[in-house]
Amino acid sequence: MIGVRAGDWVVAGTNGLFDNMYASEMEVAMKVIGEAGCLEPQVLAQVLADIAFENSLDYTQGISPYSQAALKEGYPIPIKCGGKPDDITVIVAHIVPTQGHTLVLGNIENSYSFQPYLPKKSPTVNVMDPIATKRCKPIKKGMKTLNERSLMMNIGSSYIPKKGKSNPKGEDAHFISKHHQTIGLADGVSSWAKKGIDAGEYARQLMDNCLTILYKKYMEIVYPQLVLQEAYSNTEVNGSSTACIITLTDEVQSEERRHVRLIKFIKILSSEKHNMDSDIDGDELFSELKIVRKCLPKETKRAIEVLDYLKMMDSCFPNSLNVVNVGDSGFMLFRKGNMIYKSSTQQHRFNSPYQLGKNSHCDDPSVAEEFKIGVRGGDLVVAGTDGLFDNVFASEKEVIIKQIIGTDQPELLAQILAEQALENSLKTEGVSPYSQAASMEGYRRRSGGKPDDITVVVAHILPPNHIL
Repeated sequence: MIGVRAGDWVVAGTNGLFDNMYASEMEVAMKVIGEAGCLEPQVLAQVLADIAFENSLDYTQGISPYSQAALKEGYPIPIKCGGKPDDITVIVAHIVPTQGHTLVLGNIENSYSFQPYLPKKSPTVNVMDPIATKRCKPIKKGMKTLNERSLMMNIGSSYIPKKGKSNPKGEDAHFISKHHQTIGLADGVSSWAKKGIDAGEYARQLMDNCLTILYKKYMEIVYPQLVLQEAYSNTEVNGSSTACIITLTDEVQSEERRHVRLIKFIKILSSEKHNMDSDIDGDELFSELKIVRKCLPKETKRAIEVLDYLKMMDSCFPNSLNVVNVGDSGFMLFRKGNMIYKSSTQQHRFNSPYQLGKNSHCDDPSVAEEFKIGVRGGDLVVAGTDGLFDNVFASEKEVIIKQIIGTDQPELLAQILAEQALENSLKTEGVSPYSQAASMEGYRRRSGGKPDDITVVVAHILPPNHIL
């Protein structure tokens, strides 16, 4: 039992909250919301859930309560040293005098349940219950135009089929939908050629179906896992392929939730001041808020007006890459020229990736890895098939990116990376990512690259006024 007083606040939650958010961060949230004039239980619950969710997806920035606890117990620092993705429940209670009960109870009919995110593993279409299906529907009809987004992807691509093949089209396929801010890649499994089947045809039809679904549904929010499930169901040709679909999400929020962006903007302002071993200092962060407020136009007084002003600034919105991946195609995320994230490879054994297909030996979308990762303005996405990743080390990509990072020419960068992969694939000496992986799996030593189809899609994440 613990004594309380009028004015105290109770924040209850599951470990999804407490594993991803320090007490000092909660204190900052309360101070900032109070300064903005909207400190209410429902508002605070929303803010805390949003920040915990953002922290849970941040695999690269600092120590979380969860990873800090693991270190104290003697566990090694995990590769993904940031948050812990989990379900997040937050309940906030404000303790008020008895005479305040009438006011509190009077607001109940205007409250609403807060469930802003899909489950960690979203169910596929054919097993979704009615509640989950309703939750997956767009918040409102219509789609944001590109200039209404806070960030968007400037996209370019390059494709080099493997030389000497009887099929001049190769076995890779990809699509780009600028309107939906979505890209997709597929790599047909070459072993089908032994049966006289062109696996490239499966990859091309799968990607074509994805693009068709995007425009047919005209979705405001793209859920890659649902797109892939339906495209897979509609692909009937023989063969199989890997698949990776990536969409840039720009969170759609009602006015009463827009203050969350202020919290996230402030966190971005302070992120460079704290190394991986530091907790966020609440007093310092609150001081930064005061500095920001001094920079605002004098006529900016209400919280919504502050947010409208911040909307014009880079990286103040919650943006993330929503990804679904099957097999060994994937992507890397670069920030300031340095790789900060690489998607994992799914394979049954070495050089035998997960693959979508209707054959009994193939996989279906239920094996797909689904995740989100937060992004900022200036970030660079390099997606590709294994023809890229088997032949070019991350360090080589970093060198190339840093040479042309200021030019904002994704098509040129994609072409340079593809040509580098082609050059490396033809080498018979030296170490490549492929030969290195083979050695780690116990295969006899093999030098040089791996000739293959090469697909590279590059997306530079920038504010719309830098692109349109």
